[in-house]
Amino acid sequence: MVQSAVPIPVPPDLKSTTNRFPLRAFYAGPENSLARQAFESFTSVAAGHLNPLVVHGPTSVGKSQFVRCVIDRWKQVCRGKNVVEVQGKEFAKQFGEAVRSDTLRVFRRQFENIHLFILEDLHHFTRAEATQREFLHLFDRLHRSGVSLVITSRYAPVLLDGLLPALTSRLASGLTVPIVPSGTAARNAMLRDLSEIRRTRISANALNRLARESLFSTIDVLETAESLLSLGKSVDIRDVQQAIRQRIAASHLTTQQIARCTAAHFAISTKLLKSSSRRRNVVLARGVTIHLARLLTNESLESIGMALGKRDHTTILHHAKKMQRLVTTDQEVQNAVDAVKQRLA
Repeated sequence: MVQSAVPIPVPPDLKSTTNRFPLRAFYAGPENSLARQAFESFTSVAAGHLNPLVVHGPTSVGKSQFVRCVIDRWKQVCRGKNVVEVQGKEFAKQFGEAVRSDTLRVFRRQFENIHLFILEDLHHFTRAEATQREFLHLFDRLHRSGVSLVITSRYAPVLLDGLLPALTSRLASGLTVPIVPSGTAARNAMLRDLSEIRRTRISANALNRLARESLFSTIDVLETAESLLSLGKSVDIRDVQQAIRQRIAASHLTTQQIARCTAAHFAISTKLLKSSSRRRNVVLARGVTIHLARLLTNESLESIGMALGKRDHTTILHHAKKMQRLVTTDQEVQNAVDAVKQRLA
């Protein structure tokens, strides 16, 4: 059976995850079939048992786009209902200002008489205990009142360091779904959509070649397609192959650059990444760096080892082989590798 991507129409006020690409749908391929099912279930008339809906995944996979689709469908099903949407950073900022100015009552009033509440990027206040406690009280009040809640985060709540156990428990009471980087079927659908919007033909071979490029994130794929389609002529396989070669050659990545991006993604220092620490997140960050250095640079095992704390080349090879296996079997590792790729783009 040929795998395909199911389009979830994007509301007119948001054309893509980053607003850089005028895509007309969120394309849920087989890798995001759970997200598609969650969308249909949560936006049905009787979805109370799925409350809250927690959506998590690395940057640039379409969480915000997906949530906007949820809001749009929810409004269609529940006409005239009030929706409040707030970013995690903004919630924390407003709460802090309300505490300092003794206006908590005013701050809390904005969350009254609503029917759908969305908090984006929960991970932004994981270490702010007072903010979390305020959100916990808000969550309980809204949930008891039957308000539908949607939460987005970079990681699943159980994996967020510093999140209050009580809040983790509340978020686990509904439906938690991952959104993972798009597979080939979804990328194919996006490229066809982009080609139709730009009214420029791209051959089937060229489209498939670009969609299958494993070194590229979905953002890379769309940016490459945009640059080719903007030329105003039909795009064939040779155009795509040349564009891929040029993009890879232009990257000039080093292990040091990859280490910095990986450390930033895991919120650790490069010094810690290169250290002998065996903390789980540090070991994973080190493995991701080695995997991407082998994949994206021409550096030798010895060179990669020197850049990562003067490690022996046999140690680097061991980690590289282990990561090659994990990147195809462990979703957390896959997500981390794709997220760092996107930072490097």
